Amino acid sequence: MYNRRGIRRGGVAGRRDDNDGRKEKESVKRMRQTLRQIKTTALLAATLAAAACARPSAPVEDKSPGDIAVARIEGKSSPAVVALLRESRAQLRAKDNTGAVRAVERALRLEPKNPQLWHQLALIRYEEKNWQQAITLAQKSNSLSGQRRDLQKANEALITRANRHLQLGD
Repeated sequence: MYNRRGIRRGGVAGRRDDNDGRKEKESVKRMRQTLRQIKTTALLAATLAAAACARPSAPVEDKSPGDIAVARIEGKSSPAVVALLRESRAQLRAKDNTGAVRAVERALRLEPKNPQLWHQLALIRYEEKNWQQAITLAQKSNSLSGQRRDLQKANEALITRANRHLQLGD
């Protein structure tokens, strides 16, 4: 055992045993390992915190032109509205426009200010070749869309296509 000055109690001043040198090296080694573990833990905590702040990317369900994926509204709408929108899209793909309209109109009763639903209804009217109503519904969707540039672009594309059909007299 040593005092503060490094002098061994009960022994010769300034002399150390070989065992004490080994113990000191092992102690330094353990301290370094502990510091590495602390650094690793801090890095892991920072990575997890950053991952928790990141927005998860939602899977895109259908990529039809001018259409916005259902996943875009999943976090903002009720599960019933999301289910009705999915049902509408499935019926539209199956060429069941009446069923698709019915599903969207039910969803609109639940969330009348949802611009995605108005866009979906505009798409259905476009598929039915009801150009004027498609334009009106896309404009309604735009008026409710706020900062959603993707939806505004899709609505503008739909309006442009419907206007072309009107001009051609289709």
